[in-house]
Amino acid sequence: MIALVCHVCGNEYQVRPYRENISKFCSQKCAGYHHFTVNNPSQKINSHLHGNKYRQGKRPTNAFKSEEVSGAKSNKWKGGPLVRPCDWCGKPVERERNQVTRNEHFFCDRDCFAEWKSHNWGREGNPSWRGGHANYYGPDWKRQARLARKRDGERCQVCGLESPERKLDVHHIIRFGDFETSVEANSMDNLITVCHSCHMALEYNRAEIIEKRLGEVQMGFF
Repeated sequence: MIALVCHVCGNEYQVRPYRENISKFCSQKCAGYHHFTVNNPSQKINSHLHGNKYRQGKRPTNAFKSEEVSGAKSNKWKGGPLVRPCDWCGKPVERERNQVTRNEHFFCDRDCFAEWKSHNWGREGNPSWRGGHANYYGPDWKRQARLARKRDGERCQVCGLESPERKLDVHHIIRFGDFETSVEANSMDNLITVCHSCHMALEYNRAEIIEKRLGEVQMGFF
């Protein structure tokens, strides 16, 4: 390392040999001071407000310190953060102004958000709510379905399949939605026991599938 003397502050500093003939300043601060004051005598304090042939009215480097233009001292200061009550517990919550204008609800922590979400986003309050479970057939449905399977001997009434891997389905002969009450819809006269494959064919009115399965039963495939 080679020792040199700074042209601005006079302090000694060290550089590598290849910079011996090109280095003049110990730091960027001294280099900046030289370029905008010593090297340019016309550069004065706040001269960017008046303009000069070197800077053309531009703000000089390091004209202000951050503490001199931050916070309430900035010309863009709009009052700082705003305080809003937590939507669940009511505690004051401090948020930046852009967040206040962008968000509708505010919470002091994740626990409050979870409690509020559980209370307000259930069923109809949930944006994804689509009217509830489509397969709810009333409080007596499980009992009626069990009785229908027992009545039909745990056997599919379309293809005759017995003891499948899964429990046999129970189908409404007339659509559940065509009745005013679940009691009428779930009457034994309106229920029939079927396997899952036949149930899907019945639900989508696939008569050709029913005929095909009956033919397979007659041929001994089931």
